[in-house]
Amino acid sequence: MQVGPRRGPEVTLWSQIPTIHPESGGLSARLSARKKLVDEPFCTTRQYSYDSQQIRFSQLKIANETIIVLSNAKIVKEILEDRANETSERPYTHTLDVVTGGNYFAFSGSESQVWKFGRKAMQSLVSLQAVQTHLHVAEKESARLLYDILHQPEVHDPIPLIFPFRILIRVLQHIYTHITRFTYSFMASVLYGKPAPRIDSQDFTLFCDYFHHFTKMLSPGDAAPVDLFPVLKYVPERWAPWKKLWRKTRQLQRMLYFSLLDHTEQEFRHGPVGGGTIMEGLLEKMPGDVVNREMLGTDLATFRYIGGVMLDGGTETSAALIQSLILCLLKSPESLQKAQEELDAVVSRERLPFASDIDHLPYVQALIKEVFRIRSVGPSGVPHAAGKDFQYDEYIIPMGATIFINMWGMMHDPELFERPEEFWPERYLMTPDGTKPGLNKGYTIGLNFMFGCGKSLAVMRLLWAFDISPIDGEVTQHWREIEVEYKDV
Repeated sequence: MQVGPRRGPEVTLWSQIPTIHPESGGLSARLSARKKLVDEPFCTTRQYSYDSQQIRFSQLKIANETIIVLSNAKIVKEILEDRANETSERPYTHTLDVVTGGNYFAFSGSESQVWKFGRKAMQSLVSLQAVQTHLHVAEKESARLLYDILHQPEVHDPIPLIFPFRILIRVLQHIYTHITRFTYSFMASVLYGKPAPRIDSQDFTLFCDYFHHFTKMLSPGDAAPVDLFPVLKYVPERWAPWKKLWRKTRQLQRMLYFSLLDHTEQEFRHGPVGGGTIMEGLLEKMPGDVVNREMLGTDLATFRYIGGVMLDGGTETSAALIQSLILCLLKSPESLQKAQEELDAVVSRERLPFASDIDHLPYVQALIKEVFRIRSVGPSGVPHAAGKDFQYDEYIIPMGATIFINMWGMMHDPELFERPEEFWPERYLMTPDGTKPGLNKGYTIGLNFMFGCGKSLAVMRLLWAFDISPIDGEVTQHWREIEVEYKDV
């Protein structure tokens, strides 16, 4: 096939970034539109795609990089699913490669050994059998979450026990800390058999410190654009603060990942670790001593990173979604009331919800799906890369182009969803994927996040145990804070 010059609709550098209908013209309006693209790229790209009827997808040209942004579910299916053999690679990120030594399998290409081994390990975490195996961990950790919120709503100010009556969750930041401890402890227990029972647990504080550096390292505001300007790779560290950040992040990451696996390996030598953890299961497949041996086509460093990558993803994505749930319920108290009424009818106030109850709680299921829709975890998705030049429709997608899925844009598409900006769980009671009834689209909008047993159980129990509202007497002030936090996706 001849590769011609036709490409998708293109935006080249800053001077050609489109202005999204600012109310007034001039420099200030144009700068405002550019700032919106930086601060909310998924919002801006979605609006650009909807406003231009002929645009099928958006293409950005920044320095030597081509970026494709897909905001249409049908196009996502046709490019990333139907043509997965051409788009299953991941874009190379020098920063991540330096820090992890190329072992962060979530961002590795589908043909790499790192990805293949990581995928096998992931299957042992999300399979139906694994979910049943880890139910006892979810029950224990979610009960601990309720206890922590009840006794330490502001972390340093315990309050008396008042179950079974609901109390008000008042301080978002402290609640977020408890939620993150819960998701971390659940994942660390399942992976390594080493929970973090308190917010001051050494492993949990190390994780928080490490992940702060990790996200800062990858955030556009702090990360050096070394992939756009390769010369930055050769700047000496004394003049390159980003390299100091790389070194510190690598140090914390390896300290966390390696110590957790060392714990599991040490326990494994003396017998089972906590009833069959994921990393214990992988160690069982290794012949002889783990040190200085190859295992299933991978080396020891890669093996250590397998569990760490799953720990990162499981902790942060789950915590973000539960935190988003709280924000959505602050905005929509009527949804909270409906969920609580359903829980009271099915579960009663005499016992805690169990994982099996979720099958009898259609409104709670709809509420969880609506949280994911309106506040997608990773609103621009995990990037893909074109493995070779290929043609889609009338456009050429060049080899090496980075392809983003605009999850936020798709989940707020007014052609698919009724009142897309509104938190409205009832949409999932009318259709399985929440789209408009009777819409003939030829595909189903799937949620690319598995809301597993630990998270769904925690959500049920939070809804069952607590009322969620702004602080009494300060509704106006805190409502402004809630609005800012709610819109900060």
